[in-house]
Amino acid sequence: MLERVLETSDPFVVTLAKGTLEDAGIEFGIEGDDTDERNLSAVTPAGALPSKFLVAADFAGRARELLDPLIHPQAISEEDLSAEAESPEA
Repeated sequence: MLERVLETSDPFVVTLAKGTLEDAGIEFGIEGDDTDERNLSAVTPAGALPSKFLVAADFAGRARELLDPLIHPQAISEEDLSAEAESPEA
């Protein structure tokens, strides 16, 4: 059984979600906006068409956990930026 773990009309989020799930080894399907198959721009007068990411139910929790930062991005504080700039590169 498949579960929807993300729905977005933002092409940047779609690209990041694809990479995130691929890197984690989670197989997924995309329902809705399949621009590659239809060879269309997927942009209507109302905006981009939504893409729905589907994964197997067994992997849905992990997928949602990985995709959460794309859905609920957190601002980076000035303190975090300063600490990162001061830390030696690995």
